[in-house]
Amino acid sequence: MIRSFLVFLSFFLLLAHSNYSGGEEKIHALHRESVSRHRAGDNDAALRLVEEAIEICGDEKLELLSFSRSNLYNTKGVIHRAKGETSLAIESFQSAHGDSVNALYNLANTYHYDVYGMDPRESHLRISNELYGIALEKATTVNQGEVDISDDMIVMLMNDYAICLKRVGDSATSVSVLLQAVEMRPDDLQSRGNLVIALKDENRLTEAIYHSKEAIRIDPRSSQVRHNYGLVLQQNNDHKEAVNQWKEAILLDPLCSNSLSSLGHQEGAAGNLEEARRWYRLASDACESKGEIEELDVLKLMIATAVVPIIYKSNEDILSVRRLYEMNLRGLLEEKSALVIRRPELSIGSGSLGYYLVYQGFNDVELRRLLARVYWKASPSLGYVAPFLLEGGKRVGGGQGKVRVGFHSAFFYHHSVGLLTQGVICGIDRSLFHVVVFNQDRATIGADSLSNKIRACADEVVDLPDDLDMSRRIVGKFELDVLVFTEIGMDSVTYFLAFAKLARRSLMFWGHAITSGITGEDNLMEGGVGGVDYFVSSELFEVEGYEDKYTEKVYMMKGLTTYFEHPVSPREGVGREFFELPADGNMYLCPQTLYKLHPDFDRLIVGILDGDADGFVVFPHGAREEYTKDIMQRLAGDREDLLSRIFFVRRMEFDEFIRLAEIANVVLDPFPVGGGRSSLEIFSVGTPVVMFLDRTSILQLTFGMYKIMGIEDCVCRSYEQYVEVAVRVGRNREVERELRGRILERKGLLYENDEVLVEWNLMLWEMGGRGGGGGGGEEGSLILGEEFFDVEVDNRFVGYDYAMKLVTAENQQLTIRMLETDDPIVAAQTVAAQIDAEPVKFRWLAAVFQHGLRRLGEVVVRRFGVEGRGVANGREEVEVRFGDDLALVATYYGLKFSLNHRGIDLLLDKLRESVGGADGSDAWIQRRRALDYLGGAEGGGRVKKGVPAELVQDGCYLTIATTTCKRLNLFEQTMTSLVAAFENAEEMYRHVCKVIVVDDSSSEVDRARMIKLFPDFHFVFKKEELRGHANSMNLIVDMVETRYLLYLEDDFLILGGGRRGGKILQDAMAVLTQQGSNQEIAQVLLNDQSSRMCAYAEPMNECDAGGIGSSGWRRKTPTGVEYIEHEFGVVYQAHAFSYWPGFSLNPGIWDLKRIKSKMGEGGFRFDPSDDRFEQTFSMKAHDAGLTFAHLPKLNVKHIGTVVSSYTLQGLERPWD
Repeated sequence: MIRSFLVFLSFFLLLAHSNYSGGEEKIHALHRESVSRHRAGDNDAALRLVEEAIEICGDEKLELLSFSRSNLYNTKGVIHRAKGETSLAIESFQSAHGDSVNALYNLANTYHYDVYGMDPRESHLRISNELYGIALEKATTVNQGEVDISDDMIVMLMNDYAICLKRVGDSATSVSVLLQAVEMRPDDLQSRGNLVIALKDENRLTEAIYHSKEAIRIDPRSSQVRHNYGLVLQQNNDHKEAVNQWKEAILLDPLCSNSLSSLGHQEGAAGNLEEARRWYRLASDACESKGEIEELDVLKLMIATAVVPIIYKSNEDILSVRRLYEMNLRGLLEEKSALVIRRPELSIGSGSLGYYLVYQGFNDVELRRLLARVYWKASPSLGYVAPFLLEGGKRVGGGQGKVRVGFHSAFFYHHSVGLLTQGVICGIDRSLFHVVVFNQDRATIGADSLSNKIRACADEVVDLPDDLDMSRRIVGKFELDVLVFTEIGMDSVTYFLAFAKLARRSLMFWGHAITSGITGEDNLMEGGVGGVDYFVSSELFEVEGYEDKYTEKVYMMKGLTTYFEHPVSPREGVGREFFELPADGNMYLCPQTLYKLHPDFDRLIVGILDGDADGFVVFPHGAREEYTKDIMQRLAGDREDLLSRIFFVRRMEFDEFIRLAEIANVVLDPFPVGGGRSSLEIFSVGTPVVMFLDRTSILQLTFGMYKIMGIEDCVCRSYEQYVEVAVRVGRNREVERELRGRILERKGLLYENDEVLVEWNLMLWEMGGRGGGGGGGEEGSLILGEEFFDVEVDNRFVGYDYAMKLVTAENQQLTIRMLETDDPIVAAQTVAAQIDAEPVKFRWLAAVFQHGLRRLGEVVVRRFGVEGRGVANGREEVEVRFGDDLALVATYYGLKFSLNHRGIDLLLDKLRESVGGADGSDAWIQRRRALDYLGGAEGGGRVKKGVPAELVQDGCYLTIATTTCKRLNLFEQTMTSLVAAFENAEEMYRHVCKVIVVDDSSSEVDRARMIKLFPDFHFVFKKEELRGHANSMNLIVDMVETRYLLYLEDDFLILGGGRRGGKILQDAMAVLTQQGSNQEIAQVLLNDQSSRMCAYAEPMNECDAGGIGSSGWRRKTPTGVEYIEHEFGVVYQAHAFSYWPGFSLNPGIWDLKRIKSKMGEGGFRFDPSDDRFEQTFSMKAHDAGLTFAHLPKLNVKHIGTVVSSYTLQGLERPWD
């Protein structure tokens, strides 16, 4: 934006001559002379004159016009400012009368340019904006009686105000102010020019084009107007007309260095580097002629880095480019007169931050580091440190609370980076993390559904300006524990932000799969701060020796690192003709951008087309026509006769791309950088992707996906194998079908995998300082006195990795000791056999033993010492691992150290304190649940993603079903209480679509009575061969058409009477349908489950005394409904219900769709031959990865305590 022309020509009021008294006349004469001397440059004399006038004014106590005194102080402030005496200028402007628009404007201007220039704090700009705003309001709404408050002055004020607003990132208000200025003075060129740039930065390009044309109308000979118009056109992708405008600007002003540089950028983007350097040299000559010294160093860097082409001609070309690039960077570093670059984000030119180096296939760490060292040296301000870190990292208000995590990107929309990171941003555990999204590209605000989704997921969203200094100050204010850069190297401001120390830890995701090269070790300032701490990668992607490729430490995950949502479905009803491709022949698709195609890849294309005479290869068109021509020219050099079988397709919508991938017979993965996001999309439709493993040297992403699916048929180790495999799959439909089938069968492992979120939760928690930053934080020692130990030291548990004592209901005491190498399932089977445990007790033992042993494979997040009599060597370390059942850990160490109950309780308190409540978070519990499985993949059914929550729309949404058997009296009471729970039938059927009653063996008389009492209900009277409760449940599951089912046995009363029913249903539904939850909650029980008395509300007073809501994890939905999340197999004393897997036939609402998605249609059955079918089904539901919840209330009461339906049926249930 153009700075106002008269920034330092502050404003005076020269009063017209009137009938003044002698004293007054002298004051005005002194003032006029003071202004005259100031304008002549004699500020010392001017200051003496105005101070004399102020002194006379004070001595005489003259009744001057209301604004005269303020005018004198305003003039005094202007003079002080001219002398560089900023603090005295501010004091004078503040002494001026509060109604003086001039003084307010000058005070704002001083803070804006002088104070901020010396001490660039955002607070100074905010003071300026407040003062500008007040001045503008007074100037435009109130006549103060001042003379000559002209529209021209108001327009100047508006321009400065707009510039300041832009500096603090308020571009929208800046545009609004400039639109007012243009309306007031339509022919004011400065306002019009500033408006064009402001609109461009807001991506309001149609308006920017209109105002550019108006600016040209006002002054057709302004080179700056033409230049800015070219920038607008360039952003609007009208490159040809942009070039015309820049050339027109140069005709008007041959020394217009901005336009000369822009032409260089344009040629560089087209791949014409020699021509780009020629324009940069012309720009440099122009700057030298005009004495623009700072711009010379910027252009020198642009010339040095404009040597890396977009499309390489050959391997020799690559080697030559690398040598030249390195030589140029070293030359800049070794120059005696160091470069000085004040705004590095404007110095990119055609070097693209070395972006295209990665496609050469070499280890680029040294070249990336060289580039960063050039900038460290040329721009020392890059080593900015957020103020809170300079003050010891303490947050305002103190306390730790949630880990504050920032996610930063210029690509939070339907771009690869946005698609790869959205799932993590939305999915990490909000009970652990406060998430701030920093959007670096304002043009993407509301750009598409993904942009809006990411913004909706965040706790806070910040749209950063394109100004580096302001962006880092804004980010620094958020006092982040962790800042995640989703890529570094694709956006200029992002790249330079990464130099600063803006959070306690900084991470970079592989959105651009290469090291940043930015390390604080190269910061020449004292302390060497800044740079990026960690690069997030995976064991699936990296090759041996990967550490040498990064300046960052590598944080190695086990999974894909991206929680990628299942891609959109392919466009229906289109075939090859839609893409203008041959109807016949074998289609080999290489869907990557053309600059990914290494010259050696041409050899494979030739080999495939030679090997398959019916084959043709498809590429996407280049982003610019020049790229496509360069690739065709390179291929023609090898085999021009094959060009007729090479096709280029236009840019496509997402569903079109998926369809193109689906109709391809084979996809060809290039090297050294293969597909990432594109492979995830391609695998969604099953198309085989052939890759060259040994040449894919930059993150082997496609290989990682194949490893997860257990398919490696298309992973090749040589050029010959690559061609052979591609042709075999491309020509043989049976081979292709078989491969597609396996990919489609296993592709679910690639999408929305909760294990990815677990790993991100753990990493961010560690990096945020809650886990000691990797390896566990040392927390000092817990010193225990004699009163916390058993009388005798018991050494039986020393040397074991897990131990516990069990006391059965029959008071049988068991001691369990295990080593890490032991099998926890076998141990559980052994103990269950020893105590003759029923299956659910065995399952509980298996869960507890797995938690105890498998925890040893998890990351240590806290360590502290324990000292006392029973501790070996007087002191031992206690380790806390992510996901630990802390009560289980306390029990193990308590046995090991011979602690008594008081000692174990104290140790448990210390464990809880050490993790700050994180053990109750979704992420922590999810990690522990993943350790509990009875075979197969780690995590059991939890790896398989269920169906998302679904908000209930208008209309009924629920079926109520009940089973009854020869208990008419109980049935009548239950159903009457149900109907009475609603105000009337209309209210009930607003929620309920149907009430189903399945009767088992009641008499004909009783059945007739049921129908008479409840004629609106749907009755099913079972046949003799379907006798039994399990059969009744299967009938219900088959009959229900709604997603949600309220199952209510015939011996439970709804408590509370009228209008209570709707509230009960709404609370339970709020839990099941909550948005943004990672839980797979499949059932919400209507009663609290803290005890049997609570579950049955009988006797109610004993439940109340026992504490409702004391069994499970307390939670609250986004709408404020409290509920309890159940967990199976933990030993917390507060989890009294943890012996039961969760699912129950007690009154509750089921999510049938979610249950079926995890268990399958065949798995969602109750076994009539199993006396313990409820138990068995509950264990199956738990192992499928479903979770369960209950309301911390008493909503229903059990009344069937006298006789059970089993007894009436002549069946036994001995476990009652």
